[in-house]
Amino acid sequence: LTPCVTPDRKRLFAHAGGKLVLIDPAECQAVATKDWPLPGGPKNLAASPDGETLACAKEGRVRFLGLKTGEVWDQMM
Repeated sequence: LTPCVTPDRKRLFAHAGGKLVLIDPAECQAVATKDWPLPGGPKNLAASPDGETLACAKEGRVRFLGLKTGEVWDQMM
């Protein structure tokens, strides 16, 4: 898995142990965790320009996770 940094460089996201982990890069500490809402973990993560959506790629499918709403939607590639 490749963690991702939001465009403003204030948040770092990673997947670990079935959790989405939010890391403060300035402090190098996890500041929040949330159960991963999708089956299995992502292979790659990317943050939207506004930092409110994560794109999660795995096995020919991209799933999008709304960070504020928890909404999940997907797109076949």
